[in-house]
Amino acid sequence: MLDDLCYGTKNLSESMRMKNLRITKYTIIRFFVMVLGIALLALGIALLRISDAGTDPYSCMNIGLGENVFHIGYGTMQMIVNILMYIPVLILAPKAFGIGALVNMFCVGYGVDAFTALFRGMGLTMESIADRMEMRILIFFLAILVYCVGVALYIECELGTSAYDMIGVIAEEKSKGKLKFQWVRIFTDFCCIGIGLLTGGAFGIGTFLVGFGTGPIVSFFRNLSKKSLPVIYMDREMKEEVLAEAE
Repeated sequence: MLDDLCYGTKNLSESMRMKNLRITKYTIIRFFVMVLGIALLALGIALLRISDAGTDPYSCMNIGLGENVFHIGYGTMQMIVNILMYIPVLILAPKAFGIGALVNMFCVGYGVDAFTALFRGMGLTMESIADRMEMRILIFFLAILVYCVGVALYIECELGTSAYDMIGVIAEEKSKGKLKFQWVRIFTDFCCIGIGLLTGGAFGIGTFLVGFGTGPIVSFFRNLSKKSLPVIYMDREMKEEVLAEAE
């Protein structure tokens, strides 16, 4: 009987080990999907800049501050602002920080710069299409599509949230629901737009459309990812199974 018990325990340990290996594999896949999402997010912002229709409110502010106030690149400016914003976030909500937040903090801005340089090398700039309205419109809507897919993938991977996104979450939690996330986000977006206008950021009709009109599109792609990319949810589901078995 003791041998049977030991055999059963051995089999259970082996099963747990195999499940943990599979969880690690799926977590790695989820990480690369998140990186893809951030790359698409950066590509979308770069295309928005080329369309000359305005970027998202946060980028609008950082472009203005970087290029016209501190005279540094957009990527460097965004990284500095991200770091400064994450200091209070880490104090108020340390669990919000993750590898996704770290990649977002350092890679989105420089990714935009890299894509912009790539397009410039291909001869595609806002100056080269300034008098081609149909091309600007096409690039603008393509940028919105790519941007929303990137945001959806980044959010669904749940590997950490950017400091800017956490402002509304923290405000809602600390106020016990009195300050709703969406209203705090609208307020912070308007603050970014105001700073962007004062500093000569990339402001345009696209700034309002991206800031206030992309929510339904992002929600659509988030729901689509649940159906078409079940692999990014596997490790979380398996962790729940392992915890249930452990209990």
